[in-house]
Amino acid sequence: MKFLLVHQNFPGQFRHVGRALAERGRAVVAIGGNANIVQRPPLHPAVKLLAYRLDKKASPATHHCIRSSEGAVRRGQTVARAALELKKQGFAPEFPATFDDTPRLRVKNTTQLLSLEAADAGISPTAWQAGRYPAEFRQKIEVMHEGIDTESVSPDPAAVFEWNGLSLTAVDEVVTYVARNLEPYRGFHVFMRALPRLLAARPRARIVIVGGDDVSYGRRLPEGQTYRAQYLAELGERIDLSRVHFTGRLPYADCLRLLQVSSAHVYPTYPFVLSWSMPEAMAAGCALVASNTAPVREVVEDGVNGRLVDFFDADELADTVADVLARPAEFAPPLRVRATACARVSTSPRAACHGGSNSSRPARAPLSNPALRG
Repeated sequence: MKFLLVHQNFPGQFRHVGRALAERGRAVVAIGGNANIVQRPPLHPAVKLLAYRLDKKASPATHHCIRSSEGAVRRGQTVARAALELKKQGFAPEFPATFDDTPRLRVKNTTQLLSLEAADAGISPTAWQAGRYPAEFRQKIEVMHEGIDTESVSPDPAAVFEWNGLSLTAVDEVVTYVARNLEPYRGFHVFMRALPRLLAARPRARIVIVGGDDVSYGRRLPEGQTYRAQYLAELGERIDLSRVHFTGRLPYADCLRLLQVSSAHVYPTYPFVLSWSMPEAMAAGCALVASNTAPVREVVEDGVNGRLVDFFDADELADTVADVLARPAEFAPPLRVRATACARVSTSPRAACHGGSNSSRPARAPLSNPALRG
């Protein structure tokens, strides 16, 4: 990931974070005022500095009440031009928004806005999603996840997953990734980039990736291209494809057996709707490694019922999964037990999950924020 730090008196408040990002191998560019950058020693050899010079300041003829505003506008224009020049040199986000994205999404949301205005009440599966609605409508919305059927989704130490000549059990070292489609919204690019390091660290590990090549969320690639092919081409010979298995979409029963044999289930995601596969993986007893993003944090507490990692850090993801695999006696049992217990809370959205079921039998478990801490 690339970072652009903008501060007229760079490094300013970015001193520590800029150095830390550079030391972690991130691409860091800083834009700052020419006089300040020239006078100060470099923050870090890897930080690229881009200085700008203000040709004009606020005019003395400008009314004194808005003189500072004029100066800010002039500085903003100068910085914007510097950023555009930087963009021409190839420095840009991996998935940049287009000019039409914001109005397209606003118009897309009008159907929900009309429905909310007409509705007496609404239900949101997570607090994060409820918080995305306009403040004036939130009092109508109850946070209540649709739940997981833990009579059907539960651990099975005797489970066997069979696919295309491959046969895996809980004895094998299996890393799973499940999504409707393999795309960046669900962190597929980060997961793929973590594989070379993970496979090198765990020579016995098998990677099983479930999902189609269509796009459910986000931007589509040009006709005939897929994200799977794109990242396989990017990684090339850095991954051993004899140990990486793309199953495509699976029947639900097969997907469940896969989760039951999984040694570590990986769930990186943009802040977006929570996939059913994540709580189902927890209910199946998986040791979960997920991104530290909303609304995942409503369900997973790091080190208690799963592990949370920086969404953008493929190395951290690889190292955390490898750590879980390397120390199953330490990580897997507590993570699995607490994850399963958190899926087996009672159907009351205010129930608390503290390492065990609140009901006498498995239930369809809600995943509201109060229910799944601890």
